[in-house]
Amino acid sequence: DVTLQDAATFSGGTSRTHNLYGNFIVNTSAGTPYSFTTASTLNFNTPTPAAGTSISGSTVATLGFNSINMNNTSGFSSTENFNATGTLTVAACVTFTNTTIVAVTTSLAGAGTFDNTATGTLNIAGSITISTLTASAVGSTVNYNGTGAQSVIAVNYYNLTISGASTVNSVTLS
Repeated sequence: DVTLQDAATFSGGTSRTHNLYGNFIVNTSAGTPYSFTTASTLNFNTPTPAAGTSISGSTVATLGFNSINMNNTSGFSSTENFNATGTLTVAACVTFTNTTIVAVTTSLAGAGTFDNTATGTLNIAGSITISTLTASAVGSTVNYNGTGAQSVIAVNYYNLTISGASTVNSVTLS
């Protein structure tokens, strides 16, 4: 596990890939507990022994990442708000369970499942090409908030919002 306590911060560095085989726990009062560059990637991999992992903690800050790869085949969840300015990829045989606010700028991709629960909000400014998006739980919200053309994928939504600078001609219902 990686745990940030008190006023601790973690810098992702320049053009680096970080492989985590456990939980990312943020119990810090730091305004920016995790910082990254546009070329950094964070991989959440299956630990030994295999177990579900998460982003959790008690920070009030929204965590900011660039690209994130969810590779843990035992499952992954988040109880902390976070932004991915690059791509959030959920690998095959992986389910990412969202119980908070996740914002993705570039794309939500992969052969896995993104499960937006009753308390989950997905803000997507880019594309969704993930194999399975579940967004029908009572209270679940998906907000397509891009500034350019976006395609709304054909799934059942509980709350579907189209916002941002999109125009009627730039939103496609798949």
